[in-house]
Amino acid sequence: MRTIGLIGGMSWQSSVEYYRIVNEAAQAKLGPLRSAQTLMFSVDFGPIERAQHEGRWDDAGVMLREAAKRRAPSTWTRCNGSPHAAHKPSSSAAPRFHCS
Repeated sequence: MRTIGLIGGMSWQSSVEYYRIVNEAAQAKLGPLRSAQTLMFSVDFGPIERAQHEGRWDDAGVMLREAAKRRAPSTWTRCNGSPHAAHKPSSSAAPRFHCS
């Protein structure tokens, strides 16, 4: 089984929802006692929000890419709604999927 990285912390409420959705999908596909193999990295949203508010979307994107580099799962997703605007391709070998 591959590991799915979840970058959370934009709000713990949305992180919980992404975690639930990923695990419900794994359970539906693999069986009732199964769950997804995940790695969640929670960021401090304060500096990211400040960069967004000031129109520094590139800086916000750098902060999120740095969070993704801290661990090496098979794939990453961001557990958020608005910071997807800072999404830019990175040199990370792990593919990302976008589900907001």
